[in-house]
Amino acid sequence: MEYPFGIGADCSLNPAFDINCTNSNNQNGVFKPFVGDFELLNISLTHGTIRVLMDIPTYCYNTSTQDMENSTVIGFNGTDTPYRLSDVHNKFTVVGCSTLAYIKDDGDKGYQSGCVSTCNDASDLEDGACSGMGCCQTAIPNGMYYYEVGFDSRFNTSQTWRSTGRCSYATLMEATEFNFSTAYINSTKLIDTYAGGAPMVLDWALRDVESCVTAKRNETGNYACLSRNSVCVNSINGEGYFCNCSHGYEGNPYLPDPDGCHGK
Repeated sequence: MEYPFGIGADCSLNPAFDINCTNSNNQNGVFKPFVGDFELLNISLTHGTIRVLMDIPTYCYNTSTQDMENSTVIGFNGTDTPYRLSDVHNKFTVVGCSTLAYIKDDGDKGYQSGCVSTCNDASDLEDGACSGMGCCQTAIPNGMYYYEVGFDSRFNTSQTWRSTGRCSYATLMEATEFNFSTAYINSTKLIDTYAGGAPMVLDWALRDVESCVTAKRNETGNYACLSRNSVCVNSINGEGYFCNCSHGYEGNPYLPDPDGCHGK
């Protein structure tokens, strides 16, 4: 595990960077790393990002009750954490043949957006195409740390479930990892492909100060770039900074020398 992240007591820079090894449901005793409630896929010190596995909210027609049912998953809450939703790497992605889904933040007058995905029949669809026929995507703004997913009840599969499947899906996910398949419409292939979740990218930074200029003053004694061969990088998603090794060096800029950045 790469510092400032760590596993165990006092092994990370602060509790927000704690990684917990958890025996996940249905994992046959295999322990996996988690950041909070989300499975950690990887960490990039260089880019100040992590990739996590985000559950996919669903809106499905129940043939027994003849009602539409939402999954309990609503989204992500990064309030008072170092994490922001990457507007560069993620897109709000909606799959379905009669679906209007929304993404919004936690403010009453804050951000809200969405997209509509429709089709007359699953046979009209094309693999790889995500432009409103069976699939749509939309970007998010910079600086988001919270989102919820909602489905518009006026768009549902109650009348079309036999030909276009029972379920619609909507989640914020890493755009480059998504390639629309027509099989997502009338099967569980979307959920199966991503093991019930989808990869999402979070930008992280040290957010106790506004920028590198403030951090380098080191007025609080908490400047994190400890290696002599490190540089400070301003966060591009909200206030704060992270550290890189200087050009020509590699290693961990958050550690003091000789364990920090060293020549390649």
